[in-house]
Amino acid sequence: MEIGLHFIGYLLAFFFAYLYFPNLAFKFGAEYSIDLGRRRDDGELEEFFAAVIPSTILNGFTWILLALLGSPWRYADFPAIAALMTDEKVSIVKAVSDPRNRMAFFGYATALLLVSVFNGIVYGFAVRRKIAQPDLMQRRPQRPSPKKWVRHAWWVVQTLWWVVVELIAGTYYQVWYPIFHEQVVSFFPWTIQRPWIFVRMHGSRLYYGRFVRYDKASDGDVESITIEQVYRYCYDEVNECLAEGRMPLSFFQGSLRIAVAEITDIHNIPERHFQSIESRYKKVRVLRLARDLLTAFSGQTVSVGDIWKRHAGGTHFDIHHYRQALRYLEGEDFVLIAPPSAEMNPNDPQKDAMVKFPIRVHAEHDSYQQRFALPTPMPEMRPEA
Repeated sequence: MEIGLHFIGYLLAFFFAYLYFPNLAFKFGAEYSIDLGRRRDDGELEEFFAAVIPSTILNGFTWILLALLGSPWRYADFPAIAALMTDEKVSIVKAVSDPRNRMAFFGYATALLLVSVFNGIVYGFAVRRKIAQPDLMQRRPQRPSPKKWVRHAWWVVQTLWWVVVELIAGTYYQVWYPIFHEQVVSFFPWTIQRPWIFVRMHGSRLYYGRFVRYDKASDGDVESITIEQVYRYCYDEVNECLAEGRMPLSFFQGSLRIAVAEITDIHNIPERHFQSIESRYKKVRVLRLARDLLTAFSGQTVSVGDIWKRHAGGTHFDIHHYRQALRYLEGEDFVLIAPPSAEMNPNDPQKDAMVKFPIRVHAEHDSYQQRFALPTPMPEMRPEA
């Protein structure tokens, strides 16, 4: 009975030292560079035994390393295993009580943990490097120009070092990525890339900003994200904003922390995508103002200054918005401006320039006339004298 308990203790020590702790050591090394989470559908038992596969690979690396170094610590207690199968108690006692076996056990376990930490560090470095720049050739050192021999020699050294690093990191990446890629927190790549994102929240709120970081709750789940250079995209108030001379994009001072539970949709976009949206709304604002001016001053000849004073009250339109709208109407031959606007002068037309508007009828009035207008009477026929 006593021998059996001792052997069970050795088996537990073997399992923890050889099959469980190496996986923990690997994750410890990897998390210097990346953030490994836990799958929500895994229980404690599944996670416990999931360590067997990566730990087996780590044991293989350790055996190869110790074999190359000629170390005697390539340990497996074969006499104890054989004694257990044949029930030779004397052999079991001898196997588990031999000081050399205990030394081999601790020596091999130490080498295994060091190999595990090293593998984790290299894998984390490889993942972070690939996230920061997915294109292999973009990570290559750029050849100097002009070709001075000192710079060229340093470029050759950098290129050789780049080849070594890519071979090592790429090998470790190919080995460990199929096992651990699902454990990388989904928001982690954005902490390196810092992309511009759109965040749609409950209540049809839409925010735009640059991703900064994510924060975890005590249970390890992502609790919130933080973005900076924040705009609220008032897409449900576009018409009202443009009618008042405002852009449907409200800038926020500082950063914005958003709870993940409030997010319904989130996606990253190219950096210049929002600039194109802003430019489009600036053009739309000018076009709408130009159309309103055609209706408001139909058939009149008014100075630019009076147009602004009479039309801009209670809105956010400035004089330069009216100049842009009038220049557009002039370019499309809708209005006549005297003196004419200069093509490159942003202050034209001047405030005292006179603008002649054509007669304009509302579309609603035009359709009403077409619907209810009486037929044109025929001219009266009179006999010739």
